[in-house]
Amino acid sequence: MSAERALHVGICRLSSLGDVALSTACLDLLARATRPLRIYWVGMPPHSTLLTYSPVKLQHIVIDPQAKWHSIMCAAQELRHLQLFVDLQQNLRTQVLAALLAWRWDIPCCTYDKERLRRLLLILAARWRGRRKFAPPTTFTARSLQFERMRATLAKALQIEAEAAHPHLVVNAPAARQGRLAVAVGASYATKRAPLPLLAAVLRQVVAGYGGTVRLEIFVLGNAQERELGEHLCAQLALPPAQVNNMCGHWSLAAVPPHLASMAVLLCNDSGLLHVAEAVGTPVVALFGPTVEAFGFKPWRADSRVFSSRLGCRPCSRHGRSPCRYGDQKCFTALEHATIAAAVLQCL
Repeated sequence: MSAERALHVGICRLSSLGDVALSTACLDLLARATRPLRIYWVGMPPHSTLLTYSPVKLQHIVIDPQAKWHSIMCAAQELRHLQLFVDLQQNLRTQVLAALLAWRWDIPCCTYDKERLRRLLLILAARWRGRRKFAPPTTFTARSLQFERMRATLAKALQIEAEAAHPHLVVNAPAARQGRLAVAVGASYATKRAPLPLLAAVLRQVVAGYGGTVRLEIFVLGNAQERELGEHLCAQLALPPAQVNNMCGHWSLAAVPPHLASMAVLLCNDSGLLHVAEAVGTPVVALFGPTVEAFGFKPWRADSRVFSSRLGCRPCSRHGRSPCRYGDQKCFTALEHATIAAAVLQCL
């Protein structure tokens, strides 16, 4: 009897850093499949660099961000032998790609539900409430997380069990975690960044309350554009240079997962590094300001924590990009830094 032929599956996720990390739940699911698979990942640099640590072997189809439509046509040619196409992006470009594959080569496509309507209704309700009322409990919970909907879509198409699969990046076992605290100062938009005085107050309490046998080391993370933010935070902490390290812009994206895997905990905003950290097994303490847990991007690990205020004006917008209409960022400043520090210390 001949060996079972491999099923050719294409997965498309063009951006962003956090979404690419979350979509590795689909790769973890495929790693558990019993039949042979050949997986093609359609993505854009630099975020697809994360998939150096994919739990399964991938063939990469690159979409050039400078020539997107031409790249879409080229990608369709490269994917013409697929037996299943999975659209995890669900925008105009990926819908055109899926339509091309279906029309020209009769390739079926499955697409996950982003719950755009539910997110819009949450925003409209917050606009109506303002700060006259507290946010309802539904703001702080999600019917399902984004990665759960991604993996469920693929599992249904392939008729395989989904529940055990989670975002997963395979890195070498970390040398040491104890006493290593990472702090991510950035986010995709300035409005999603916790004010530096809040982060500094949390970190000062962590330093004061830390009683570990290993010396506490703090690593400030971010990209090159956030290096100045990192310098300001280090200056506010006034700690010895050997204890606090501004690594903003120093690590390449490919180097970030193993470094995060060596940390005991990541203190962060609602940002891509939150999801990368959880994918390598590092718990997070996340601060949500203009965005809400109900969007489906909250931490999923049992040892992670998320903090957000009860202000009725949350969420401000779909991605947290809109400036605060009250001009005070109270969604962050109302958070109790002592409680946040206690959660960080518990992980340390």
